[in-house]
Amino acid sequence: MRGARIPKRLSRRTSLIAVAISLLALAVLVAACAGGHPTSPNTSSANQGNKAALCKFDANFNKAGTSASSPAQYLQLVKSFEPRFDQAIANAPQAIRPDVETLISGLRQMIQANSTSVGAATAHKIDQAGNNLDAYCGIT
Repeated sequence: MRGARIPKRLSRRTSLIAVAISLLALAVLVAACAGGHPTSPNTSSANQGNKAALCKFDANFNKAGTSASSPAQYLQLVKSFEPRFDQAIANAPQAIRPDVETLISGLRQMIQANSTSVGAATAHKIDQAGNNLDAYCGIT
C-alpha cells in the first residue's frame, strides 16, 4: 500500500497508522491469493476468499492514499473507504484474514476517534498488517 504513505511533514504516529492501513489491505489480498484450492475468479468462500477483489481494494486504497497530504485528509480517505471494509474482510482468504482484520480494526479505531492518532502499538500493528497485505498482492 505504498499509496497510503503520509508525507514526511506528518508525525511518525500518523505515518505508522497509514502503513498499518496499507498492511491490512495487503493482508486481505494475500489471504485471497493463498486459498488452498483453485476456484473460479468469481468464487468467494470463507476459506478461499477472493484475492483479485481484495488486491483491487488494496491497490485502490494505496492509490487514493498518495493524495492525502495531512492527517485530516488521510482520515477523510479512511472514512471514504469504510463502506468497503466488511467486503474486504469477506474477500480475504484465511491465510491473510488476520492481517486484514487487524488493518480494518485499526482504521475503524481512527474513524471512531475521529483522528489518525491511535497509539504507537496499534499503529505498528496496522503498519505490519498493511505491509503483509501489500506483499500478498505483489504491491511493492
